[in-house]
Amino acid sequence: MATHAGRVSHRSASPPKVGGAADRKATRTFRSRRVLPALVAALLLTAAGAAAATQVISTLIGRPVRIADQGRLTTWAATHGWDHWQTLAIAGGLTLLGALLLWAGLLPGRAKLVPLHGEDRDLLVGVARRDLANAAADAAESLLGVGKAGAHVKGRRILLTVRGAGGPALAERVRDAAQRRIDEMAPVPPHTVSVRVKE
Repeated sequence: MATHAGRVSHRSASPPKVGGAADRKATRTFRSRRVLPALVAALLLTAAGAAAATQVISTLIGRPVRIADQGRLTTWAATHGWDHWQTLAIAGGLTLLGALLLWAGLLPGRAKLVPLHGEDRDLLVGVARRDLANAAADAAESLLGVGKAGAHVKGRRILLTVRGAGGPALAERVRDAAQRRIDEMAPVPPHTVSVRVKE
């Protein structure tokens, strides 16, 4: 089972409580940092800034680099006012791109690890989503009457599919066993188990 642990700065002898400071710290610690969108945005802005600086500096020293055809750009700008549909379309596209980059930077990404409660508030532990699902499936397969079980995590739910004969009674037994196992692991936030039985 893949886990990750990190030290935090606050100290307290009391165990963490649901929704408390330890839970919030754990959630922030294991949150995705959205490195790829930030890298793409940084590269695009760096390239645009370098091109503009090269064009301006080379023009100022009397040896303009022709990154873009200034004559055509000047002519186009002179014949297309701010109310022209092409100008509005370009401005709208750039505004949309900026809004998307801002959204990607502000909203948290999907966490790669699910934080777990612990008795030591100074130690944060996380488990991979796949391992959380496998724990629920293992608990189901340990019951009599269950042949094969598979599970996956979707949001705060663990969707469990089992093969076996027993109908609603088997589904209830499987749900209880899997939920007990997940509650013992104590993910943050709490996860609930849903069961589907295939005969």
